[in-house]
Amino acid sequence: MVAFSPDQFHIALAGEGGKAADQVEALLAEAGYRCTRMALDLEGLRQVAQIKPSAILLFDCSAEQENWLLNLVEGNPNAPVVLALCDTSKLLSAPEWLYDVVPPTEIGSALLHRLNRALIFSDMRALTAEQTEKLGLSRAQIGMLSMIDVVTGLFNRRYFNKHLAESFAASTRYGRPLTVMLVRVDNQSELVANLGQELANDVLDTLANTMASIIRRADTAARIDEDLFGFLLPETPRQGASLLVKRLIGRLERTAFPYDAEVVVSTSAVEVSPSHQQPGAVLEEALASLPEQPAAAQD
Repeated sequence: MVAFSPDQFHIALAGEGGKAADQVEALLAEAGYRCTRMALDLEGLRQVAQIKPSAILLFDCSAEQENWLLNLVEGNPNAPVVLALCDTSKLLSAPEWLYDVVPPTEIGSALLHRLNRALIFSDMRALTAEQTEKLGLSRAQIGMLSMIDVVTGLFNRRYFNKHLAESFAASTRYGRPLTVMLVRVDNQSELVANLGQELANDVLDTLANTMASIIRRADTAARIDEDLFGFLLPETPRQGASLLVKRLIGRLERTAFPYDAEVVVSTSAVEVSPSHQQPGAVLEEALASLPEQPAAAQD
């Protein structure tokens, strides 16, 4: 297990992160981590092979960068965990190499917390069968640690993408209905500004518990971005999702959020159809169907 002495860990900062990368590098250095900046190219792969980082913080997300990471992690059981600090909208069908997505607003203590959790998972992943037995953990339980959002206890984007791909395949193969529903917190930045990140996380946790309480066991709830929750609703047509949205709005109106906070949400729902050639297309359409955020929420 990890006895946290940060200087034991080498962190790679990959990609052109600009000021954000400078800020993260200073933050990690102050916390005691060793850091190396690298480009997402062949030379970067050589650097990874040399320094064997425990984690990679990714500042670029595109199809080219996805190929770079596939070359790094494919077939490598000791590959570093990867956390993205960038817009991952181009990686909607992201494979399992993506451990977590860290919003830019969480650069600070929240980033350190997420990184520590990733390193714990990485360390546990390397445990022997004898060690996991002594801890009372199965390999499956250790694997699940990488799929849970630390703030809400819901599944994270990594699991959501994986399960979306599986559910999409089953839906298209057998002709069964499947709907993807999104819930966006429109005043997330306002909550953080007024309460601070830690207290705002308490509000998100209450929201997550409220939403999880109204879905079925067969449904999947996940936090897939800082202000965005995703739901997979098998055997549910679009009309069924509309009824669920009405129930959700009614429940939220009756929910007492911590610190008397007000939570403003927008929703969208898209049913899988023959026009969707891949699972990412369903999520893209659901994202595009969300109402435009109020100007105050975008600032």
